[in-house]
Amino acid sequence: MENTTSKVPGISGDAPAPRTVPEKKAKAVADKRVTPASRMAKLARSASARGFMWTAFYNLYAAAVVEGDKPAGFQLADVLIALRPTHPLPELEEAFRLALDVPWTRPASLTRPIVDYLMLDRRVERVTEDLALSLDDLDATVSHLAASELFAALLQTCVASDLRLERLLMALRDHLLAVAPTTPGAMRLAALIATQANMVEYLWPYATGPIETTATPGNTPPPITGARALLNSMFRAPTATEIGAIESIAADPAISCLLARVRDDPAVQTRHRDEIERAAVCLGTSALDRRDQPLSCTRWIKAPLTPRKLPLAV
Repeated sequence: MENTTSKVPGISGDAPAPRTVPEKKAKAVADKRVTPASRMAKLARSASARGFMWTAFYNLYAAAVVEGDKPAGFQLADVLIALRPTHPLPELEEAFRLALDVPWTRPASLTRPIVDYLMLDRRVERVTEDLALSLDDLDATVSHLAASELFAALLQTCVASDLRLERLLMALRDHLLAVAPTTPGAMRLAALIATQANMVEYLWPYATGPIETTATPGNTPPPITGARALLNSMFRAPTATEIGAIESIAADPAISCLLARVRDDPAVQTRHRDEIERAAVCLGTSALDRRDQPLSCTRWIKAPLTPRKLPLAV
């Protein structure tokens, strides 16, 4: 006898009914795996909206730094700008450094927060206050900043747009010029200041370095050492001979970064310019305009600098 009962979709023996669009969306959302990073980023957004910036920071630190979540890094950069720390924290320093290196935001937007963080150390803050500091105090500041990866990342990626940072670099540059860098830390700091000077054209107002030596009849000038070349590089672009001297002490990453800017980048720019000019000539157009001298101003300079003599060790 024939079964006349109507067939219900989904019962065994029948094909399942096709899913509707809302059902597909609901299943896709359910199947989507919620990662710990996305969960922490969501919590950070909620905390930041309520003004709990430190809660937001630690959640985003775990998501961006520990888990490596890039979108969380963009959020973390915004939180770093809004934070007001009262004492140094290793997590905060690491987050600042990664925000500069990755980068998670424009490095220039982090200059003020990073300078505020550096000024939490009283040794650094006193240098910017034009106090009569002893050589021991300045040497302690040099040792501290030379070992700071955050300070190195700041000088290698950002232009010194903060007046406190300018005062700090001026004082450190004068101190290094007076005592001559002999330790690896002091030479590393000289390389960092020279790198910053290479990024900012108004730090190059002199045609000669502060410790240039000239040959006199019957007198052979002393060889240019790496320390002397680094000191000159804080005031002007190094010569080919000075670049060779710096290459001999390029074991430190900070010195290698300086060499990349003063030796490798100009060579790459020259090669690209020549390629563009050859292509322009082939197309029948004029060559590129060249700028003979870099623009400069005396923003850091208060009085003409006279050459100083360094110890015999240099």
